[in-house]
Amino acid sequence: MCRVLTIACRECVERRKLVEMFVKALIKASKHDPRLATVSRGARGSHGDGWGYALAMGSGSGVVVAYDRFPTAIYSPSSRDVVSNVVSWIARYERCIALMHSRASSRGEPLGTMASHPFMYRVRIGGNEVTMFFAHNGGSDKSRLMKDLRGLGLSLSRHIHSDSYMLGLAIAKRLEKLGEMDRDAVLNTIASTVSTYCRTETRVLGGVTSTLIVSDDDAFSVVTSWFSEERAFYYQPLIVELGAFVAIASPTVIDFANVPRDLVKPMPNGSAALIDFSGLRYMKRVG
Repeated sequence: MCRVLTIACRECVERRKLVEMFVKALIKASKHDPRLATVSRGARGSHGDGWGYALAMGSGSGVVVAYDRFPTAIYSPSSRDVVSNVVSWIARYERCIALMHSRASSRGEPLGTMASHPFMYRVRIGGNEVTMFFAHNGGSDKSRLMKDLRGLGLSLSRHIHSDSYMLGLAIAKRLEKLGEMDRDAVLNTIASTVSTYCRTETRVLGGVTSTLIVSDDDAFSVVTSWFSEERAFYYQPLIVELGAFVAIASPTVIDFANVPRDLVKPMPNGSAALIDFSGLRYMKRVG
C-alpha cells in the first residue's frame, strides 16, 4: 500500500514549477490518502512507513545519480530539507528521470530504512554494468520468491527482506540472463516477472512498479501497471504529458496535482511503459 511517482523532464530548470507541483502532490497523497482510506475501510489513511528517491540526471558529460532512503514519513518535518534538495537537483540538470516512493508497509513486513523503496541492485546485462533502482506498490508471493531465489543460491530471510526487495532481486537476476542491453527485452523481462510473482493461484496482489536502469551514459525507466480490476480505484497509475515533462503516478498523487483532467490518461491494466530522457517513448500490453 504505497504511492509512487515517476517523472522525466528535459530542460528541467524551465519545468521546476511542474516538478515542485508533483512532488508536493506526492507529499499530500502520502499524508492523507482518501483512496487508501476507502479500500482499507478506514483502517489506514496515510503512507508514513518510509520514503526514498532515485534520480538519474543527464548532462553533456554523462549521467549522475542521487539516491537515498529514509525510515520516516515524507511529510515529516525532518524530510523537508531533503525534499527541497531533490527538487533543486532535478532543476539543476538538462535532463532527469526521477523515481520517488512513499511506503505504507504490509503487516508482517520489515520496517526501517532497509525496507524503504526504491531498492538498489548492481546488475550486469550483457557486457553492461548498470545500476537498477526498483519501487513497488502492491504485494508479491513472498514464499515463492524465497524458494526460487534460494534455488539460485541466494540467502534471504523473511524477517529482514521484504517481498518487494525480493521481487526487485528476481527482476535483477532475470535481467542478467539477457544477452544484450535491449530496452524492449528489459521491459518484457520486468513485466513478465511482475506478472509471475504479483499473484497467487487465486488473486492478483498488485504489481504497480517503477524500475530505473542507469549506466554511465544513459538511463531509462520501465513502469508496470498490474492490479486486480476491483482495486483499480486505488492502484491504476495515471499518466500526464506536458510537453517536455511526463509523469506516471499513483492516482492519489494526480488527485492532488493541479492538472486538468482532460490531460490525464489511465495506464491500462496489464501494460508497461518505457520512459527515457526524451519522455514517454512507448507503452505496450504485456499481461
